[in-house]
Amino acid sequence: MKQPTRTPTIPEQIATQILDYIDHKQLQPGEKLPNERQLAEWLEVSRSAVREAIKTLNILQYVTSRQGEGTFVNYPPPFLLPSVVLQRRARVVELKQWYELFVLHAQMLTVQICRFQTPGILTTAKDELLCWPSLLKWLQHESKEMKALGESFAACQHLYDVLQSSRYFAHTPALPIKKLNSAIQNKDVPTINQLFLQVLLNSNNTNQP
Repeated sequence: MKQPTRTPTIPEQIATQILDYIDHKQLQPGEKLPNERQLAEWLEVSRSAVREAIKTLNILQYVTSRQGEGTFVNYPPPFLLPSVVLQRRARVVELKQWYELFVLHAQMLTVQICRFQTPGILTTAKDELLCWPSLLKWLQHESKEMKALGESFAACQHLYDVLQSSRYFAHTPALPIKKLNSAIQNKDVPTINQLFLQVLLNSNNTNQP
């Protein structure tokens, strides 16, 4: 069964155009971007849309915004290159790194939610290929109750989009979501950690594309 795709949001599309601008102008790390008004005029979009796009690029560490100074080009970590934004094909070795980082992000968010609030029920997916989308939907809903987790969830979502667009999940073991749901309801953090760890261990024993 084909996994559902997510259409990039308007801010993500604008983020792509800003990255194209950086490439076209050959801006180097530390160089300053035009301000919001100038970018909005150049892209023919609203300033609020540009602002949201800059937030996305900040989360992905492609740029750094400094209050009162502006937005500057940054060195992005190699494991956070957002294929969903860049629309560029990733190498297998990069996908493996991003998969591991995605699983660790999802694990951290799940544990934090269980430790600091009463979690809702995680809807279990009938199709194993839908286990990760089900978990992401749950994480998005639960992380709204904890604003501090907002950026971590955004990074997790971007990493998922990278992997999903490359069909990487078709070659990885399914998350045992029923067992995970039981552990979540019992706030059984050791079991939660073990389930995510087992997914990573099993993925290392699976032939990747």
